[in-house]
Amino acid sequence: MILDKYLTLSNRKSFTVSSLVIWVSAFVMGVLASIPKILRLNISFGEVAIDLLIAFSFSLFVWYYNLLDRRVSHIYQINKLRQFMTKD
Repeated sequence: MILDKYLTLSNRKSFTVSSLVIWVSAFVMGVLASIPKILRLNISFGEVAIDLLIAFSFSLFVWYYNLLDRRVSHIYQINKLRQFMTKD
């Protein structure tokens, strides 16, 4: 098949993000989301830590969900295109 060499996963360049970037950016997002609580006058450290942990966990989940979803949808699109091309 003419297009078979373009449909293999080994020929595809994928977008990669290092895990250090993911973890640091998730932590920074957690800190940024906690700024309103930090600026309150009567706040305990426990409240800030819990708020930061929740925002950090959510940011981390969104990072990995989006990266996994991108990889799965890419494989799905290649398989659908393969089925379409061999449908003859």
